[in-house]
Amino acid sequence: MVFGMSTPEKFLQLSLFEGMFCLPHLAGVLHGYLVGQWRVGVLTQRNLNCAMIFLNHFFKVCQCGDNMTRTLITRENIELELSKCGPDSRIYLGCDSRRFRESGVFFADYTLVVVIHDDGCKGAKILGQTVRERVFDNTPDRPALRLLNEVYKLAAMFQEYEDLFVGFHTEVHLDLNPNKRFKSSGVVSEAIGYIRGVCQIEAKLKPHAWAASFAADRFESLVAA
Repeated sequence: MVFGMSTPEKFLQLSLFEGMFCLPHLAGVLHGYLVGQWRVGVLTQRNLNCAMIFLNHFFKVCQCGDNMTRTLITRENIELELSKCGPDSRIYLGCDSRRFRESGVFFADYTLVVVIHDDGCKGAKILGQTVRERVFDNTPDRPALRLLNEVYKLAAMFQEYEDLFVGFHTEVHLDLNPNKRFKSSGVVSEAIGYIRGVCQIEAKLKPHAWAASFAADRFESLVAA
């Protein structure tokens, strides 16, 4: 999937610190801002829902256009895409999962993505893959095992391709919310510590983890289509 440089994106990049923010990053920041406004009572639940629907639609339309493709994560594909990019390019790793039940057994689809943002201000490329595994946290109220599996898979992917990332700004995005109101907050400390120990970098959390919250979700939807 190629991030196109549509007119709305150019406008947003020029107006936000001369292109320092790419659109998916902006989407993550806006997501956090909207939720914050809802929590303090500025937005009603209905207004929040409408804003989220618009934000998600705007992200998909502006970034995907009509040239959506599914490029898998392989060493060859990463090397190829990096060979087309400038020295100031940025790399973002993310993972999202979806839990479901099939024939009485619970599974999860784990979608991993590598987002290569050309020179940090141009278009970007998403490489992804989805793997299906059985999960044993059978109740939605206890997603710790599934969420930590996202973290383990991201760390393993980072280690596998770490030599390709040398010299590039690289971030690991976790689909976890540090706010205690959310169930994922229960594994934040363990997840951050694991990424710090294995990858030697500080992981990004919601609302700044757009590679997990938006890019991985979008790649999964393309696979489903």
